[in-house]
Amino acid sequence: MYYPVELRLSNYKPLLLEEGMLIPSIKYLEDEDSYIELWEVTEEMVRRYSPEEFFSEFGYPVELSLLDDYDHVIAEHDQIAWWDNDTDKLEYLTLKYINNILREDEGYVEVDVDSFYVTADILEPKLFEDKVILRRFREIE
Repeated sequence: MYYPVELRLSNYKPLLLEEGMLIPSIKYLEDEDSYIELWEVTEEMVRRYSPEEFFSEFGYPVELSLLDDYDHVIAEHDQIAWWDNDTDKLEYLTLKYINNILREDEGYVEVDVDSFYVTADILEPKLFEDKVILRRFREIE
């Protein structure tokens, strides 16, 4: 059973610059609307910049989390990994999928949860290889 949750971004201040950190940037549309797009720190950037220079120029990285309607954390950054693209095979959640969630679905996504616990108002995500499974948000009709 899939349940809607919010994909939330939280800034943090690391001491070191590391490859793979997610950095947010604001993108503007023609009608003055904006959205957040994430990009990853590359190995070349780690070699080129000191942490102070990098964070001063690009800002601090973010971590992802999934929150329910009551702002309870359903999954932390390191638990978010799988994407159900309505095929028989799960895919690894890529930056492309994350940016689509942020842009097209305003940060809302659905997480696969155990239906047994939902009846008791508890969101217990199903795990595959200790990671949660997400899919595109679908509005209730």
